[in-house]
Amino acid sequence: MKKIPLLLLLTVVYMMSFAQVVKPKPSTVKLFFEKAFLHTDRDIYTPGDTLWFKAYLTNAQDKSLKELSRNLYVDLIDPNGHLLNSINIEIQNNQGHGDFTLPDSIPAGYYRIRAYTTWMRNFGNYFVFEKKIALLQPAKAGPATLKGKSLPGIAKEPSVRFFPESGSMIEGVAGIVAVKAEDANGKGLKASGVVLSSAGDTVTHFTCDSLGMGLMVLLPEAGHNYTASVKIGSRTFHYPVPAALKYGFALHVKQADTLVQAVISYRSPEAATPPKVNVFVKSAGRTIISKSVQVNNAQEELAIPNSLLPEGICSIILADQDGKPNCERLFFVHHPANEKDLQLTTGKLPSATTLNIQTTPGARLSMAIIQDGLLLKDSHTIASQIFLASELRGAIEQPARYFDPKNTNRFKELDNLMLTQGWRDYTWRRLADSALRISYGIEKGINVTGTVKNEARNKPIPNAHITLFAGQLKNAKLFMTQTDSAGRFMVEELPVIGNQAASLSSVNDKGKKVGRIYMDTLVPMPISTAPGLKETDTLSIPRYFTTRSNHFDRVTQLKEVKVSGKSKVIHLPNGRGYTPWGDSKIFNITPKDYEYKTLEWYLIQFTQAHEPKDIRQPGVAYFSDGRLVPPIITINDPDAPNGIRIPRKEERDLIYSLPLDKIKKIQVTPVAEIGGGIRRIVSLTIIDNGLEDNPGILSTNISGYYQAQTFYQPLSDDGAIQYTSHPTVAWQPDVRLDATGHAAIRVSNKPSTSYQVVVQGLSADGSPLSQVIHVKN
Repeated sequence: MKKIPLLLLLTVVYMMSFAQVVKPKPSTVKLFFEKAFLHTDRDIYTPGDTLWFKAYLTNAQDKSLKELSRNLYVDLIDPNGHLLNSINIEIQNNQGHGDFTLPDSIPAGYYRIRAYTTWMRNFGNYFVFEKKIALLQPAKAGPATLKGKSLPGIAKEPSVRFFPESGSMIEGVAGIVAVKAEDANGKGLKASGVVLSSAGDTVTHFTCDSLGMGLMVLLPEAGHNYTASVKIGSRTFHYPVPAALKYGFALHVKQADTLVQAVISYRSPEAATPPKVNVFVKSAGRTIISKSVQVNNAQEELAIPNSLLPEGICSIILADQDGKPNCERLFFVHHPANEKDLQLTTGKLPSATTLNIQTTPGARLSMAIIQDGLLLKDSHTIASQIFLASELRGAIEQPARYFDPKNTNRFKELDNLMLTQGWRDYTWRRLADSALRISYGIEKGINVTGTVKNEARNKPIPNAHITLFAGQLKNAKLFMTQTDSAGRFMVEELPVIGNQAASLSSVNDKGKKVGRIYMDTLVPMPISTAPGLKETDTLSIPRYFTTRSNHFDRVTQLKEVKVSGKSKVIHLPNGRGYTPWGDSKIFNITPKDYEYKTLEWYLIQFTQAHEPKDIRQPGVAYFSDGRLVPPIITINDPDAPNGIRIPRKEERDLIYSLPLDKIKKIQVTPVAEIGGGIRRIVSLTIIDNGLEDNPGILSTNISGYYQAQTFYQPLSDDGAIQYTSHPTVAWQPDVRLDATGHAAIRVSNKPSTSYQVVVQGLSADGSPLSQVIHVKN
């Protein structure tokens, strides 16, 4: 008996040394917005390659680098919109890095990489990062190409649209009208045209550049309608020009080196009192300037110093005295000094080329040295992603050109982009028009959440003491928390790398195990419809891809089993009968399949399953009669009648999140329900699912941060990067800078070679940094 107090004392000391009590944080948080960017080593790959990436995270409104999420989810999506892989990257100091190994078995096509935080999910897909990559099948000999297909249902005729500068034209007021000419796939077209009045007079001309954008000045007259006659190639098309309003405001913006000038025009009915108008200048949803202007003349001018405005897209809004917006004009503020924040130069040595990087101290940079021809034409830099793609909706052609100092027309082209794509859709305007509902919190680490329920009564158990033990963690291994009034619990900010085995227990105040523990399943963000592959997207395979071999020994072969006797009725424990409707498929799970992590991902990848349209319903669904229908899950259980049982809903949700190493076999059987439609039965042979009958105990796996691989970099004897025939010559996710912001990197010379050096990153104050140079030996 005397040993008992000593044992208790030792237990208390153990818990004080290794335990951490975690309590949920307050639910009220300050509203902010995040933007992400992934710098991939290149844009074009072949099966079997490794895709390397560096992740950056910043504040969408003020470039602040503080108080952001720590978890960034990065998804690899196939051309059909299926989730191939997903990893959780730890963001520290606003950066993190990872990689995807592209299986040898996946087909050629255009894939997508997506990155988001759970906090971003509160705002739809406005700030979710997406990037297109090309996966080419190596040719056995000679050149080869990859062509996409156009989207079905798109008109084959080109389209030409007209965008009055401030929203609408006003009769008797000369105004700028932007023009956008596109082909059936949304690509810009060169075009030229004239505008004819209803009397047949030519009133103005316009020309569209290679991006399909142009401008014209139009003075609409009362009583006239206007039509544009547009020549595209050898053909001529006719389009109506939007009708003008009789009265109202018009807004014209002129940009100089140091000033933005807003010219306000107003045409009112006769004898009307000169109006007042409220002028708002906004950036990223925040009001920078608010001013009331009395319009006494036909035109009033307002000068705004550039120094008062942040770099990026800004908008000027004219609102009447009732607060109703009458005009909005987007414009881009450029601060030339920021272009000098990153300089990339080269120097020749007898045996190597020196790459000199000079930037501001404290910058975060990543660098890729790649063979020529491995960047897609429409690939974004970090500047074009943060400033343009995350603000404007729709694809932006050749986005890097807007930030290329060698492009002498970039500011004119950038303003044309504001007048066209910025006119028809703008992220912050849409956010202002929608009611924001905060459903997801800010993640500062790996969180484990769930519910404890009284199984017999199906009611939550409040105030249960939860203990989580993970023996493989460093430092703290034991964590404790308590369920709330709804039986919910949360253990926050676990230092988990990779997959870690863990056990949870729930006890009452007397130390007796109570309830059944149900872990939450992290439902991935729904995947939007994949953009159609364009007929113009034709890629030639670089010659060094034609000799590379594939490693098909890594492919998991799936065994298909045919079921005979289709008239046989399958009786399940739910009391219903089903008739086989096609062949069953059996998937024998091996360690090669563990990379797919959960049963849900595996089913989506290999069994034609889809994510449910309703994101509140975890698991998968299959198409039946044009709609998504969840499958019937059965578990092979020798203690159940007929050796089969159907899990309860709570257990089924947990089963979907099971790691593949807990499953031995999966069988998918299409069936026709007697008196119903076509469904599928997913039968599972589970090795150890942690669903034992012992109350208050759960064995599970915790998915932690992805541990990135290390890029193998061969070096010459003098320490220079050894030039190889691999498409990615070098990949440095973290460029080491000295105290002055300088780094010198040497690359061994090789005759008759050329390559590109791509540097991306963030300055110490959060400004995007990007530079691409071409090096020839």
